[in-house]
Formats: sequence, structure tokens, C-alpha cells
Amino acid sequence: MHFFSQLPKNILVAIVLVGGVFFIMYAQPPVTICQSVKDSFVKSQKGFLYIRKEANSFKKESLYQKLYKLCKSRKSPGSCYQLFYNTKSLLLSLNSDGISCIPTIPKLKGFLQNNIKLMAEIAWGPAPPSSKGPKFSWLQESDFYLFCNLLGTYKKALGEEQKNHLINQTLIALPGYEVVDALKARQLSLFSINCNKY
Repeated sequence: MHFFSQLPKNILVAIVLVGGVFFIMYAQPPVTICQSVKDSFVKSQKGFLYIRKEANSFKKESLYQKLYKLCKSRKSPGSCYQLFYNTKSLLLSLNSDGISCIPTIPKLKGFLQNNIKLMAEIAWGPAPPSSKGPKFSWLQESDFYLFCNLLGTYKKALGEEQKNHLINQTLIALPGYEVVDALKARQLSLFSINCNKY
């Protein structure tokens, strides 16, 4: 204590300020861009991708989970409309900073994977498309745009290698995949569309 009383006041003030800065940084580290994007994104998706916690609410599923199950079980335009609409809105809420932060945002990687797989399943149908060319079931241009947007976002966030791994996983899981070779399956699937158009 005697040491501090002998120091000049300006040096003592500097020591206190530096100590205060270190304490603040240690107690509450600076917020990163991804932390800020994540917080904003999670807040904007409460009620769709994330469950909104309310008093006396016992919800165990998010709206996304309900819409996904409905679309997956029925695979019709009417049963998938709301899921596709909300998915477009979610993708719009991710700005360029958000794409690079996808690996840090909870549930988002799985969301992208599930929707890419689901759209590929819908287009493929219950059996492989005929050898004449790809078939896309009831999917339309706006759905192709959504699919390409999902696939492009996934690639930007996780890289080409992860995208190709997801495509291979998806193709192998399609009904009747074993009766066509891998290259033919890709050419007949939704993955064959030219996303440069969208």
C-alpha cells in the first residue's frame, strides 16, 4: 500500500485505467460479428426455427418441425407451401455476414441439410425417374430458385467438399437409387438443374 502512495498521481491513474480495461475485457469479452449475427438471427427466427418460450407453454416442437413433418409425409404443393415460404424468409434474413457464421448458429446447418434432402426427395418421387431425363414432380421455377439458394448457402458456409458429401448422402437415400449408377442418379435428380440460372 505504501508503494502506491509514493507513485505520482498520473501513473497511478494510468495503472487504474489499464487494470479497469483488463477487468472489463476479462469479465465481458468483446462481442464478435458472428455472436452478434447469431443473436439477431435467433431472435428473428423465434416462432419458426426456434420455439418461442412463453409462460404456460408446453410446446416441444418448433413451427419449422411441424411444417417439415407435414411436407415430408404428404409431399404435395399444399402441404409444403408454408414450409417453403418460411424457408425463403429465413434465407433472406441471413445477410452476407450471416452466411459465414452458419456453423456457429444452432440448428441452421441441420435446417439447410433437411430442406435440401426433402426437396430432392420430392422431385425424385417414390421410384427413380425414367431414363428420358430428370423429373421434378410438382416443383416449379420458384421452388428451383429456393433449392439453388439453399444449396448455394450451404456451399458458401461449409465449402464444396461438404456440399458434395451432402449430395452423395442424399442420392444414396433416394428410393431405387441402387438400380441406377451414381452419375445417372445425379443427372436424374434435382441436383442436375443449372443453378446458375437462379
